[in-house]
Amino acid sequence: MGKKEENNIIADNGIRIKGDLSTFKLHLQNSTSLGSADKKNEHTKLKGDEGNKKTKSYPTVSIKEKKRSKKEKQKVTRKKVKPQGKRESESEKRRKTAAQRRIEEFHKRMAKSMPSLHSSFDIMQKKDWILDWNCVLFKNEYMVIYPQSTSTVKFKPLKTYTSGLLESYNYLKKYLNERLPPVRCQIVGQELTIVDEINFNEALQQFAIAARQGVIKVKRNSMNGNTSPSPMSFSQALSRAKQMKPEEFKKYKSKYIDFLVELQSREYKVIPCVERLAHANSDNTEYAFMFSIECSSGKILIVHENVNPDRSTLIFLVKKNDFNKSIREIYDFLQSAEINKRSSLRDRSIEIKNTGVLSYRSINHDDINSWKQTISMYKRYR
Repeated sequence: MGKKEENNIIADNGIRIKGDLSTFKLHLQNSTSLGSADKKNEHTKLKGDEGNKKTKSYPTVSIKEKKRSKKEKQKVTRKKVKPQGKRESESEKRRKTAAQRRIEEFHKRMAKSMPSLHSSFDIMQKKDWILDWNCVLFKNEYMVIYPQSTSTVKFKPLKTYTSGLLESYNYLKKYLNERLPPVRCQIVGQELTIVDEINFNEALQQFAIAARQGVIKVKRNSMNGNTSPSPMSFSQALSRAKQMKPEEFKKYKSKYIDFLVELQSREYKVIPCVERLAHANSDNTEYAFMFSIECSSGKILIVHENVNPDRSTLIFLVKKNDFNKSIREIYDFLQSAEINKRSSLRDRSIEIKNTGVLSYRSINHDDINSWKQTISMYKRYR
């Protein structure tokens, strides 16, 4: 009964204080005095460090400015910063033009294929190749070199223009391929270049010589039950011309030959000859005659007429002073092994320099009257 009743009071800092209310007030005054003393010590410490270290000064900000800065921070956080190295969005892809997309796709493909290009770099290196004449296609005045279909060596066909080339050289390739000097070529990428031009030109000369010499054998084919006539020299033809009589021409029953006999000059003889008709799969000979007709201009018209009426008439206009030389050149040419001579004469692709021949042409046997008019026109006006 004599003891005081103790009260338990809880302060703001969570400490339980025993005693009555007067004791609690005394505790509260001590805590506030200690807090103010600590603040004064911190303030003096900051002032002492001002000389050594600058302190941050925070400007006074109003409530409105705080709200405004909050809103700006929210806007910044809402904006999505595009990370580097990531794929483009679909909207940005749509904005690009089709050309830009194609360029980018091309660069991507090139980047992927770089290892394969590096591994196949030898394709762009230089390669040597010996010309195979079986890969050559001859045409009049030019030739084309093709790669072999079975070979691993590939290149673009090379077209070369050379004066004097004839399509008939195609039939001499097998004969001359092993006899010609080797022609070294070079392939860079897909382009073919002839390096050894000396051997190349020499080989073309061999083709021309072989064509003139007649390396193709003459086949004895029958025509109208008779074997083909044998070639004869120009001197043999002149000796036979002296023995020929006008009656001998009648046996051919040709209106063309009869008309030419009437126009034949008395100063010259009709020269018999053997025309050689060399083609791809055949090589025949046929009888023919060479007539000489004086023109009003003083020139001589040499007319070559085959006894076969299906053959066209070949005419050559020459000067009178060059007659002996020209008729010999014409005789040798028509009896040579040159292939497709008539086609070349019809296309006027024969070289006539140093032959004394001024002009030449062929006249078809379509109509006898028009044929006679053409011959007469040359006699009067040429």
